[in-house]
Amino acid sequence: MVNKDAIRTALCIVCSVILFLSILSPTPPFHEKDAVEDLSPRPYFTIRNCALLFITINGIRLVIEFIYAVFYPLYVGKKRQSYFAQKKLCLVLDLDHTLLHSVNINDVSNDEQKYLNSRVSSVGSSLYKHDRMGKYIKLRPYTREFLKEASGMFILFIYTMASRQYAQEIGKLLDPNGVLFNNNINIVSREDSTIINKKNLDVMAGPYEKNTIIIDDTEHVWAEHGENLIRIDRYMYFSAVDGSYKLKKDGGEGCVDEDEALKSISEVLHCVHKMFFESFPVPQAYHELQEYAKTVDVRPILKESRNNSGKGAPNC
Repeated sequence: MVNKDAIRTALCIVCSVILFLSILSPTPPFHEKDAVEDLSPRPYFTIRNCALLFITINGIRLVIEFIYAVFYPLYVGKKRQSYFAQKKLCLVLDLDHTLLHSVNINDVSNDEQKYLNSRVSSVGSSLYKHDRMGKYIKLRPYTREFLKEASGMFILFIYTMASRQYAQEIGKLLDPNGVLFNNNINIVSREDSTIINKKNLDVMAGPYEKNTIIIDDTEHVWAEHGENLIRIDRYMYFSAVDGSYKLKKDGGEGCVDEDEALKSISEVLHCVHKMFFESFPVPQAYHELQEYAKTVDVRPILKESRNNSGKGAPNC
C-alpha cells in the first residue's frame, strides 16, 4: 500500500528543491533577444520575487492559522455547551468487534457464501453483503436498538482505525437517514488520527475527557483516555479456519448469536447519564453554562459506578 505521508513528504522535498534552484538561477524568463537585452543576469530580482512569494504564501498561512486558533476553540466550546444544554454527554463508539464483525467476501468459502447470501435476504437479518466494499457485515445483536436508545442521552460519534471510506460506508449502513451520526460528520477514521495505531479525543470536535464515554473492545489504543473507556468483549461472528472464514449453520451447536454485551452496556450508560445530571444539574443562564462546561467531569461518575458494582456496571 502506498504511504500517503511518504508521498506528501516527497512532494514537499521536490517543491523545495525547485524553489531553491529558481532562486539560484540567473536565467531570464524570456527567450527573445529584445525582451532580455535590458535585463541583468544577476539573480537579485529572482531572489527578491521568490522572497516576496515566500512571504506572501507564509503570511496567508499564518493568517489562516491565527483565525483557526482563535475561532475553533470558541466553536468547540459552543458545541460542548449545547450538548450539556440538551442534557447529553458524548459517546464515542468503535466499529469492528464492538458494533459489528466484517470479513472480505473473497475470504469466505463458496459454500459459506451461498449460505450467507440466503441469510442476507431474510427478513429482519442483521447480516449484510456490501458488494462495493466486497464485505459481509454482521451487526452485533441489539446494535440498532442500542444506538437508538443511546442517541436520546448522548451525541454519538464513531472512531475507527479502519479507512475513511470503510467508516463512511458503515456509517450509512448504521444510520441511513443521517440522524445518529450527523450525516457522517461525527465519524473519525485512521486518516484523522495524529498517532499511528492510537486513538485520541483531541482530533474530535466536541468530545473531550470531561464529557465523553468511550466504548471499544481494544483498550491499549486509548492509552490517554483509559478513565473514559468501557471495554466491551470482542465480538466475533465469523471464525477463521484454514485461511478462510466459516460459521456454523442454523441449528448447529453454538450457532445462535446470543451476544448481549450491548444490552449490558446500555444499562451502564443509562445509569451513568442519570447519575451525572443528578450530580451536576444543568444551569439555565448562559454565563453559568460556560463555567459548568469547564468544571463538570463524567470520569468520577463512571469510576464510582464501577466501584459500586465491582464488575464495570453501575449500581443506580
